[in-house]
Amino acid sequence: MNDKINIKKITTWLSKIEFNYLAPTALTARSLRKELKKTTKYVNGNLLDVGCGKRPYEDIFLPYVEKYTGVDIVDGPRVDIVADSAKGLPIDSQIYDTVICTEMLEHTPYPRESVREITRVIKTGGHLILSTPFIHKLHGEPYDYYRFSCHILKVILQEAKLEPLEIHNVGTSIAVLGRQIGDIIYAFSDISKNTLLRKIIRVICMPITAPIVWFFYILDCAVSRCRFLKCTTLGFVVVARKT
Repeated sequence: MNDKINIKKITTWLSKIEFNYLAPTALTARSLRKELKKTTKYVNGNLLDVGCGKRPYEDIFLPYVEKYTGVDIVDGPRVDIVADSAKGLPIDSQIYDTVICTEMLEHTPYPRESVREITRVIKTGGHLILSTPFIHKLHGEPYDYYRFSCHILKVILQEAKLEPLEIHNVGTSIAVLGRQIGDIIYAFSDISKNTLLRKIIRVICMPITAPIVWFFYILDCAVSRCRFLKCTTLGFVVVARKT
């Protein structure tokens, strides 16, 4: 039994290392974390993480809050409340000072309803920190429904009586190019339907993708102030206040 638990822990740890440092996803993950850190000045009090999953960004926000609560449509070890934000949260109105919703909105077929319900549980003057992909391959299929521009995000937030304060691009065209090159190389692991063989191919791909990912990440950081490179991005991070 202990051996099984240890194997599970090791597998989880290796998957985390791959996702954040070796695979093409690392480029998005590192770029997103960089932008989320810019929003911590708006974080305080009781925080609700909508679509929390495994709480991948908890470490960024936890030092600034009194209480951290996670809600997700699927139960899990880091989920405190199981609920669908589009259908209604079992939470009283105006409870939370801060709500974060990272990389979730594209996975609900009812994004406007979800944002309105999220707004309901935010205190007046409280903040929503929202992130969503823009250029990203299909993921979490078949529950991948939308890609949002910064302009439609503003509309959705304003419809819910939220005032957009800041919008951050998650990387530039350089990051998008690096991510797409990495994804193409990684896609070769999908050639085989055999699970073991796919894992072997992915391991072979890692020494190729990892240097590409970090080269483009560093280059992206260096050119992040170039306005003409911001027309294409991996995604957006938006800060909005409840009026």
